[in-house]
Amino acid sequence: MFRIKICGITNPNDALMVADSHADAIGLNFYPESPRYVSPEKGNEIVSALQTARPDKRLDLVGVVVNPTEKTLHKYLERIPLDYLQFHGDETAQQIASLQPLLKRYRCKHIKAFRIPNGDTTKISSYLLLSKELTSYSDAILVDAFDENNYGGTGRRVDWESLDNAEKRTDWPPLILAGGLTAENITEAITTVTPAAVDTASGVEKNATSKDQNLVLSFSKRAAQAFRRQ
Repeated sequence: MFRIKICGITNPNDALMVADSHADAIGLNFYPESPRYVSPEKGNEIVSALQTARPDKRLDLVGVVVNPTEKTLHKYLERIPLDYLQFHGDETAQQIASLQPLLKRYRCKHIKAFRIPNGDTTKISSYLLLSKELTSYSDAILVDAFDENNYGGTGRRVDWESLDNAEKRTDWPPLILAGGLTAENITEAITTVTPAAVDTASGVEKNATSKDQNLVLSFSKRAAQAFRRQ
């Protein structure tokens, strides 16, 4: 699995910027209400440009969705060779279980995101228990900060201390840490939480539709260094 993901990529130039950094994954936001939204056609354009210009650089492709229908997922999966779908809404274990045939058809893994309030991980444990019973266990989970009005990309920080006990996560799939991560705090975040991967969007932006090259390079370099020290 990837270790450093730059999410909210909206154009080919930013994708190439990530490819030239220490990051190894990009996130494409397929939620229409997000300022970072990309259509199936735009997503295909970004990925095609990346594969043409950087054929030797392998980046995992992650599609971020919020409460999608199967029809919507099919529109993206048939156009873009996604490695992962990241379910970032209120999807239940039963709903994701029902989508397993579609994911298998496209050989696409899945990540379930959780927006946790005040460091409360109870919802995560309950979800994982049920998903095991339904044989739809996530390939990874992502923890983001809670915001009742937004499904991510807010720049709010997760309560790292609630996640720093690796022993209590022994039954969890790989953990991706998100929420307010920047070049300034990424070393501390990785040291404290010891996640399998990290994810940032607003932390490396000029604005919602454009990444900052210096921030991308600095974030990915420091994250890579921190992971090597684990």
